[in-house]
Amino acid sequence: MVLDVVAGTDNTISRVYADDLTIKGAGTLRASDIGVTQKTTYMPSALHITDTTVIVTTPASASDSSEWNGPCVLDGNANVTYIGGGRYPALKVGVKFGDSTHSVTLKDNAKLYCLQDDMDAPSPSSVNGLEISQAAPILLQNNSYLEAQGKAGSGEYVGYAITSKGDITVKDKAEIKATAYGVAIGTGGSVEISGGTVTADSKGSNGIYADGTLTISNGATVKASGYWPALFGNSGVSISDSQVEATSSNDIGIFSRDEIAITNSIVKANAADDCDGIGAWDTISVGGSWIETTGSEDYNGSITGSVLFNGNSGTVIGNATLLGDTTLAEGKTLVIPEGASLSVGAGNTFTNNGAVTVEGSFSTEGGMLVCNSHSGGTATCKAQAVCNVCQMPYGDLNPANHTALQHVAAKAATTEAEGNIEYWYCADCGKYYSDAAAANEITQAQTVTAKLMPESTATPTPAPTAAPTTAPTAAPAAAPAQTAAATATPKPTTAPTAAPTPTATPQVTATIPQTGDTGSVTLLLALLLLSGGACIGMAVSKKVKQ
Repeated sequence: MVLDVVAGTDNTISRVYADDLTIKGAGTLRASDIGVTQKTTYMPSALHITDTTVIVTTPASASDSSEWNGPCVLDGNANVTYIGGGRYPALKVGVKFGDSTHSVTLKDNAKLYCLQDDMDAPSPSSVNGLEISQAAPILLQNNSYLEAQGKAGSGEYVGYAITSKGDITVKDKAEIKATAYGVAIGTGGSVEISGGTVTADSKGSNGIYADGTLTISNGATVKASGYWPALFGNSGVSISDSQVEATSSNDIGIFSRDEIAITNSIVKANAADDCDGIGAWDTISVGGSWIETTGSEDYNGSITGSVLFNGNSGTVIGNATLLGDTTLAEGKTLVIPEGASLSVGAGNTFTNNGAVTVEGSFSTEGGMLVCNSHSGGTATCKAQAVCNVCQMPYGDLNPANHTALQHVAAKAATTEAEGNIEYWYCADCGKYYSDAAAANEITQAQTVTAKLMPESTATPTPAPTAAPTTAPTAAPAAAPAQTAAATATPKPTTAPTAAPTPTATPQVTATIPQTGDTGSVTLLLALLLLSGGACIGMAVSKKVKQ
């Protein structure tokens, strides 16, 4: 049967079924049930929809789902929507047993929606979005799109968004969006995502479960979440040249009972507390990748040329190159150890909003660096710290960090030159300090000690002795005018060791020199002056010594 839906028309019919059904034309066709019957011995089953917009709304009173059988192809700009009635899957494919021709292929810009009337309204049974039987494969290629929903359940069973026994393949720029209370995308076969985008969100099970292998490659972008492992490849998980984010609220983020291999990919694995982000019963190997995991795993050394984050703390292992535009989020730290290196890579942009410590080497190599958070380096009293990522100065000076502090030993002052105390001088900021820690700032003047005063060279005059105890010879009664004047008795020149006990001294009449004989008076005055000068000199000398 061929239905030609004229462009620009909006048509409504009740129900259409045929063994071999073709719907074409750029118009709109609405119905309560459109499907392909199971093949017979004389008529194979097949479906082909090109360009047409098809909307099938299953009534709540329906006794079953709409079904497709045989090879089913949507291409061109086909836009097909099935909305379930609340009790059965929105669409079933491959119902006929023993028919190996069942398959679903979406290509060009074709779109298929398998939705629920109310996804969050519980159903007593499992109500799936797209339910595929008989190991029928699903292939999405070019720019095609598939969206499906699995309904909530009131009992033990909940709905899957996409459930199949065959392989599921996504290629080119094709996209799948699956949301469910059960497994979002589940198959007894394998899942291969080679390019394109897959978003799988499960509220109560796995984001993607493959009983075979789960392979993500060729620039694919996968984001999955679930209560159990968000990505579960029972027979192995392989991720290469792609970007993957997996979040589990109660288990490991990415898991396999076999091995897991990750190469040249950006992988973020978020797990429940005390669970590894990425876990396998067999080996896990990582090469040339950027891994962020909330777990503490280190992959037992089977990681090379990569960046590994455990929580917010990251480490570069070996020589790593970014795989695309990458942002180090605020609150995260990244250490490039000695002997390791990180390159942004040509055409890539590295945005640093966290803190990067470079002990090894960091380079852009044709890429671009946007450094919004500077770190590393050491500020001094003269210069700002220099960011060890972008090599730009940042922050404030550190007035307590003196890298050019010079020690000056104490030097005694002399009568010829000033001295100085022990002190420290910073050649960068020009300040003086009295301690090696540069905690007590002083002035330059406070470092100087004054010259010493010179000591006196005057000879002290000894004190006179006591007056003589014997009377002098009496002077003659008269002296002739021409007789020379009597010479006065000179004072002793040395002081006695101890003053004698004074005795009664008889009155002595001094010999008075003649008028005009000034020699003795002059000598006495000179001795008095010399004696006074010596006392002053001694006083000065004592003051200096004190």
